[in-house]
Amino acid sequence: MRVRGRILLGLALLAVAFVVPGAAHAGDGGILVKAGSTAYVDVTIHEEVEIPEAEITFRTQGDYAAFYLLPHFATHEPVGALWSPRVGAGGDRRLVRLGTGWQLTPGLYRLYVIADRATDVFIPLPGSAFRAYRALRPAQASVRQSGFRVGATDDVREQRLPAVATSRRTLVAAVSYATSASLTGVDHSTTCLVARRKDCAATALPALRLPASSARSDDAALYPAGRYEGVSRLARTAGVHADTTVATLVLVLNT
Repeated sequence: MRVRGRILLGLALLAVAFVVPGAAHAGDGGILVKAGSTAYVDVTIHEEVEIPEAEITFRTQGDYAAFYLLPHFATHEPVGALWSPRVGAGGDRRLVRLGTGWQLTPGLYRLYVIADRATDVFIPLPGSAFRAYRALRPAQASVRQSGFRVGATDDVREQRLPAVATSRRTLVAAVSYATSASLTGVDHSTTCLVARRKDCAATALPALRLPASSARSDDAALYPAGRYEGVSRLARTAGVHADTTVATLVLVLNT
């Protein structure tokens, strides 16, 4: 019985936290979390802090990775970011914000790592101690990827990807990447999350002007249980156009 108790205690400690000697970020204040797939661990934020976006680090063997700090109490705002190095046109590596800002207030949070393969995420927290965790509790998440091409003579095209929320506070995010070789045309790209069969215009999201190269539009929020759609729309407005490629990703995390 004593040996069995020690084994159980060791497994419990492994599920909560571990120390990484010589880790890349061990000298920096923040949280390093490792996960083999989508999973979560509970963490405590001890003081108010703003996460410096430029110092967030993802290391993944998969097509995408994200973290999401969901507070146990609704009085706090969630914070998160998505990184999709192999999704979208032009190898866009900018982070997609999955919250309203980067400010964390003290309290208990459920830290989700959303990934399709082994992933490390470092979340910098200036002025705090370095902590490392291994997320072992599985979480339910789905990621749908699709895309379409808008021909040089097309005026508008739209794509809708379904998203089903099953929990009271479900993270739903839609991200679209548009790439064109046109140097003289003007495209407007919008991405939004809406109830099924609703139109993007109801969200009053600003359109992105795409005179050349690539651009991204996105929308993310917590939603109650229900059926939604991630809508990606590209419209031609002026100038001479080349073909435009649009890649869309819809992420659903049932918390």
